[in-house]
Amino acid sequence: DLSWMAAAVAADGSGQKPAVRNSCKVEIINAHGLRDDDWMEVSEPYCMVQVAGKGERWSRWGTPQATNWKDPEWNHEMQVACQPGDALEFIVKDHDQATLDGTLGKATLSADKVKEGFVGELELENTGK
Repeated sequence: DLSWMAAAVAADGSGQKPAVRNSCKVEIINAHGLRDDDWMEVSEPYCMVQVAGKGERWSRWGTPQATNWKDPEWNHEMQVACQPGDALEFIVKDHDQATLDGTLGKATLSADKVKEGFVGELELENTGK
């Protein structure tokens, strides 16, 4: 099961606007069934969120690294700066000390789903399995 939870909510449950102008609240809950990307150590997965199609550092946010590599729990909430019409990309990576961080999977949340205040589970693609 390579599914994981990501709740991207355009406004708080109380109906208030997000705390940051042109932003949405994103909550990364967990992942399930990740592969161990390290051959000498154990993976330390984290999840990056970025505005789709943007590569600039200002458009990226991330969770802390998790210690449970297969089924990490992040329970991490953040405000993501985005414009109306932006899609969000979720990229699960493995933190590596000596090399570039490896990608464990990706998922994209469409602009329409962001606008609707999506709450649910996303399926990771490009998992390398």
